Amino acid sequence: MFLKQVANDNTGCVSYVGYCFSCKAGFVIDPLEDIEPYLQVARDSGISITHIFNTHIQADHMSGDRKLAEKTGAKIYMHESAKVNYPFEALKDGDVIPIGNPRIRVLHTPGHTPESISLVVAEYPKNSEGLVFTGDTLFRGNVGRLDLEGAGTSEQLYDSIKRLFLLDDYIAILPSHYGKSQCGVGLSSVPLSTIGYEKRFNKVVETLSDKQKFIENMKNQKTMEIPQYREIKNRNKG
Repeated sequence: MFLKQVANDNTGCVSYVGYCFSCKAGFVIDPLEDIEPYLQVARDSGISITHIFNTHIQADHMSGDRKLAEKTGAKIYMHESAKVNYPFEALKDGDVIPIGNPRIRVLHTPGHTPESISLVVAEYPKNSEGLVFTGDTLFRGNVGRLDLEGAGTSEQLYDSIKRLFLLDDYIAILPSHYGKSQCGVGLSSVPLSTIGYEKRFNKVVETLSDKQKFIENMKNQKTMEIPQYREIKNRNKG
């Protein structure tokens, strides 16, 4: 499997395009509004983008999911609980989706939003899983915020982080935000991590042994304002 990051350093948003070269099939995760980088990868690699995954409904930037779907004919995939006004393929916890050789397993990880999912990937059918796209659930250094309208609960986020930490330590974490992002607090400018690294250095880890302490910590977390986030999220809902 080939994998490329498409990032915006000014907003701290990062998306991904992956593909199976032998099968000529590709996928995009959390596409940004400018879809040209994904189309360029497809042209350069001679592949077709067939799957578009939204880990959740974004509130800090416009999504390019529908534009990309219209341009490529790819289907959009989201958790079945996502409340949007356009067609998508509904995902359930535990679903496994092969895209050529890569195999993607869906984990429902609510908290930042009720529909949030993480996507665990094995690069080849017989390989062990080696990486996870965590959306806004788990970042390098912190977790997703809970103070935006329509967010899930601290209890949900606690359970989701505990579930992610059951994955093997060597599994690479690929989040949807880093650095200057307003979707988390004090995020590292390095847009990748591992499960083992976060177990040791993530700011919330010390509270995971005490659920009530985690809940209180999330209530007291100071966050940055996202101007017009309601409007952005409503537009992303269609």
